[in-house]
Amino acid sequence: MPKLTLSHASWALRLSGLLIFPAIFLFNRSLLADAFDAIGQSKPAYLVAATALMLAASVVRAMRWRVVAEAAGVKYPHFVDYLSVYYAGLFLGAIVPQVAASFAPVILMTEDGHSWKRSSISILFDRLLETVVILVFACAAAVYLFPDYHKVSVVVFTISGGMLAGGAMLVWLTSVAPRFVARFEIGPLVRLRKVTDAIESPEAKSIYSGMRASALELAVLSSVVMVLQVSVVVLLGEALSLHASIGFLAAAAAMVVLVVMLPISVAGLGSREGILVLLFTAAGEPKDAAIALGVLLFFVGLVARLPGITGWLRRGGARNQSPRDATGEPMAATE
Repeated sequence: MPKLTLSHASWALRLSGLLIFPAIFLFNRSLLADAFDAIGQSKPAYLVAATALMLAASVVRAMRWRVVAEAAGVKYPHFVDYLSVYYAGLFLGAIVPQVAASFAPVILMTEDGHSWKRSSISILFDRLLETVVILVFACAAAVYLFPDYHKVSVVVFTISGGMLAGGAMLVWLTSVAPRFVARFEIGPLVRLRKVTDAIESPEAKSIYSGMRASALELAVLSSVVMVLQVSVVVLLGEALSLHASIGFLAAAAAMVVLVVMLPISVAGLGSREGILVLLFTAAGEPKDAAIALGVLLFFVGLVARLPGITGWLRRGGARNQSPRDATGEPMAATE
């Protein structure tokens, strides 16, 4: 009997996410037909506009990552270099879980001669920043929705508030971990020594300093990304002639973005529709509308990711550049 590993558990989790999609229709065979019928009657102009905004959101996300990457010491001569590398991860996100796809650019940055540690840190901080913004936005949306959508508000606030509280606890544990490990460096805690040393390293402190110096710019870019993502969902709602309020669709957008980022399915397929069905059911909206919106989001996102293939093909210009660290000096790729 083969030994079960963490890799097996990971794939089982992704498979369970994919199985959400057929499970939705298990007790209602006409639901899928109704959903695709609604898609067939959608308004093309809104679909085109939603796709354009999805593309714009991707560009702004690359702009935000550029700020984080430069704070981490990953420097390219032109914005198009950052865009092609970042978009490569978005393109890969169409076929693998988004968390795995997010770190695909690390491969390209390492090929370009950048430190894999700094590259990984830049992606990690960008993901964490986006997650925090989504959770804060979702909590605010839940409060706004409470007078009209009690059940939806409870669902959104429970998920986002719980994750936000968990994240705050993790940050606190990370901050006290170096002192705790130094004081009780026994048993399993010895293994954490490398982690705590990395947290307190001069390299890490320089990155934190660079992030703090760019905090306002990062906040503005993150807010723009969130507005664009909400606008995509609102436009798709108009394309399907949904009667849901903008506030409800904004909360749904936040939950969809959050779920797609989790490593529980491929490109959010299944989990995206599952969370939409949950929210639409809580709001008293038809399930077929939730499925139609989820499928449209999948296809619009797929189209918006297609330019990412250039990130894998356009490897000449950036690779020939000598990477620089945070001080502007040439940086070795073996850090």
